[in-house]
Amino acid sequence: MQGAVAELGSSLYGGIATWQDTAADRLPSARTSKKTSRRGFLSSAISHRYPLFADLFRPCGRGQTEVRQSGRCSVSPHACFLVSGQVCRGCADHLRRMFANSVLASSPPLSSLSPSISHSGGCASGNVKGGEGVSGTLSSFLQHGGLQDGGVLRRRGGWSQGFGGRGGGGGVCTPAIDVTAAALTSSEDDGDNRRTSTTVTIRSATREDEEEEETPSASAAAATTALDRDLGLGLTELTAISPVDGRYGDKLKKSLRAIFSEYGLIRYRALVEVRWLQKLSEIQGVSEVPPLSESAQRLLEEIASGFGLEDAARVKEVERITNHDVKAVEYVLKTLLGTDPELSRVLEFVHFACTSEDINNLAHGLMLKEALEKQLLPAMDGIISALRRLAHLHADKPMLSRTHGQPASPTTVGKEMAIFCYRLARQREALGKTRPMGKIAGAVGNYNAHMVAYPDVDWQAVAESFVTSLGLDFNPYTTQIEPHDYLAEVFDCITRFNNILIGFDRDVWGYISLGYFKQKTVAGEVGSSTMPHKVNPIDFENSEGNLGIANSLFNHLSGKLPISRWQRDLTDSTVLRNLGVGIAHSMIAYQSTMRGISKLEVDQQRINEDLDGSWEVLGEPIQTVMRKYGVEKPYEKLKEFTRGKSVSQQSLREFIDGLEIPPEPKQRLKELTPHTYIGNAAQQAHNV
Repeated sequence: MQGAVAELGSSLYGGIATWQDTAADRLPSARTSKKTSRRGFLSSAISHRYPLFADLFRPCGRGQTEVRQSGRCSVSPHACFLVSGQVCRGCADHLRRMFANSVLASSPPLSSLSPSISHSGGCASGNVKGGEGVSGTLSSFLQHGGLQDGGVLRRRGGWSQGFGGRGGGGGVCTPAIDVTAAALTSSEDDGDNRRTSTTVTIRSATREDEEEEETPSASAAAATTALDRDLGLGLTELTAISPVDGRYGDKLKKSLRAIFSEYGLIRYRALVEVRWLQKLSEIQGVSEVPPLSESAQRLLEEIASGFGLEDAARVKEVERITNHDVKAVEYVLKTLLGTDPELSRVLEFVHFACTSEDINNLAHGLMLKEALEKQLLPAMDGIISALRRLAHLHADKPMLSRTHGQPASPTTVGKEMAIFCYRLARQREALGKTRPMGKIAGAVGNYNAHMVAYPDVDWQAVAESFVTSLGLDFNPYTTQIEPHDYLAEVFDCITRFNNILIGFDRDVWGYISLGYFKQKTVAGEVGSSTMPHKVNPIDFENSEGNLGIANSLFNHLSGKLPISRWQRDLTDSTVLRNLGVGIAHSMIAYQSTMRGISKLEVDQQRINEDLDGSWEVLGEPIQTVMRKYGVEKPYEKLKEFTRGKSVSQQSLREFIDGLEIPPEPKQRLKELTPHTYIGNAAQQAHNV
């Protein structure tokens, strides 16, 4: 490491750390010890001295310090000034938001350190004289602000009391503080590392400034303060826009994030690039990439299997320069491979003859394959198994059916569960048979560049071998893109599964409303903010809602993705970035359904009450037997006897006694009850 950590004095009081990373410092072999020492020292010092600043000043995992004119730095924007001793435009903007409309406790005059901060205006304590223009740094302010003596940082739209520690005068700077970033002022070229500094100016608003602006209302000022505060928020459960990453984040972070996130896509792209280089080394006709040694293969495997968040972050840094995501992966891989003498000789065969979509379509296929095999299909299996258990457990429990919401011929609780079990199992089986496909055929699907470079190689056979080695099916007929037909098949199949599950959620919701199912109560859970007695079917409602969102996304994906102008347009690119969103909502729904099922208890007493009050449903078997024995107008006679009327066991038996049919069927009809008139429902439930 060329640069050294600048003297921090007494736990950050002496200045700001300045690090300069060399290219070698970014390689895997150099990461661990340097990263650990940097992060450990800073986190320890900050946590001890400035506990409330821990998130604000936390450096990123690598602690790199490049600052580019794009306004972004390779460390956390919150930590740019602390780690590098300089401030990029992005971080200066962050400082502006942090300090706008804030109040600072008085402090001794600021000493001069970099980055330069000019402070003019009055201070109630007199420690900083108005107009003196004393220059210093944010770290110097922290140094003299007294936090080391236990000062308290409180949010009140900015800084508040508690800076009266060492040297503090206890007063308050009266002018509002405005932080602005000047243009980039200097630039140093240090080998591979380009470091650019920005001057940050903190000035107090003058009376002239105040006169020029209208006095905002209290509500407007509060809204502005809240906005300034919110602009600095990082991504957490509370700040995420999508509930997938917010409210429901904990349910998915161990599963889908590693697959469908930006990191997941980059990781799979890197995997495909590495595997393609390995494949080229196996082709006899490509002599420029000879068979790789064991050590070279081992390094490639380490990169492929160990491609982590730090590597993906490095890709994003390069992408800010290239403005091309796949090319950024290629460049980062070349950097990593360049440390090996053997692999450095074949660097230009990384991404050889590939178009971006050769890499992307295979990455997407692998992402979906992993999600299906490890997450979605097991979750579907869990629901199907739970329904099968319900079907078997309640196979013999009679229940009044309802058609059009009205009492109908009885069934059993188990048989109704068996119906959904069977239907869902069919869709799950169909989804399991749908295999992701892939291509690696170049710019328009014809292996044009491949065949010019190596005309004697059977590139289509190589491509098929490569794609199938990844566990994907090979698509021989493509343009620049794999046509995405299989994606539409997958999403349509999931949609059908979800639609069936919506039907189940609604049916169970209805049975709960009828009282056929009770729900186990959960200690501490609240059903209503005003009605203490409520035990709501929230799990099935949550499931239904998430399934609806998922299906709307799947419908768009399956309708849009198979359509592309000529050999390729870019409309599929942004759509494919939502590949995992519908699956995420589906997974949330499946978890909710499973949770709801686990709370269900059959209330047979309530079910029996409905059966005992619905003797009219036996009109169906009676008129059917009457038909068998030639009784004239059997349907019409039962209609006149039962429709819209109250029918009891006694009145029904009297009606049967008056029928001109043989004694044996007459007796069988008289013994029939709504509890026993269930056909083979129990058998169907046991057989599922």
